[in-house]
Amino acid sequence: MDSETAIVHALSRRSSVRCAARWGVIGRCEMRMIRGNRIVTAVALTLIAAFALVHSAAADMAREGKYDMHSGCTGESRVLSSIKDHTGGSYASTCLPDAAPDTMYHRTLFQCFGSWSSVSGNYEEHGVCEATDPSGDKFFGVYARKNQEDGTWRVTAGTGKYQGVEMSGSFKVVSPMPPLPGRSANILRWWGSYKLKQ
Repeated sequence: MDSETAIVHALSRRSSVRCAARWGVIGRCEMRMIRGNRIVTAVALTLIAAFALVHSAAADMAREGKYDMHSGCTGESRVLSSIKDHTGGSYASTCLPDAAPDTMYHRTLFQCFGSWSSVSGNYEEHGVCEATDPSGDKFFGVYARKNQEDGTWRVTAGTGKYQGVEMSGSFKVVSPMPPLPGRSANILRWWGSYKLKQ
C-alpha cells in the first residue's frame, strides 16, 4: 500500500484512528471521522497535495548551483555598556530569505546566534545559524565579519538532503532598520554556491 492510499484508508475509518505520515516529517494524529465520504475524501486529497508540494520542491531544486537573495532578520539583542570606544553585544535572530520556488533557501527558516565587538574602531562579528526547510531537513553553519568587509559563512553539517553538502558564501547588511529597545533588525544580501552530495 503506497503512502497516498494509506492516508485515504486511515481517514476512511469511522472511529478514532492514529496515523503516521512519512514524507521527511513524521507525525501522529488522532481524529474522529465525520460521516460522509466527501469530507473524508476532501481531507485526504488536501493532505496528499500538501505533502506532494514539499516533495516536488525538494525534487525540483538543482543539485548544485549559486544563490543570491535578500533576507530579513530580526530578534533580541543585548549591548554591553561601553567604556570609551570599547563595546560589544550579542543577538538571537530569525531570518526569512526571499528565495524563489525550486531554489535553495525557498521557505527555509534560519535561527542565528551571534556576538560582536567594537574595540578602538575595529569591528568583529561571529555567529552560528541553523536552517530548517519545509521537509524538516536542516543544515548548520558558521559566519564571521570584520569592519566594512563582506561577511563570510560556510555550512559545516546537515541532515537529510543536506548530508555532505558543500555550501559557502558571503553576506552584507544592505538596509539597517530603525533600532528598537532590545531588538535588532536588518535586511541582508546573501550570495554564494552549493553542491548537494545526494
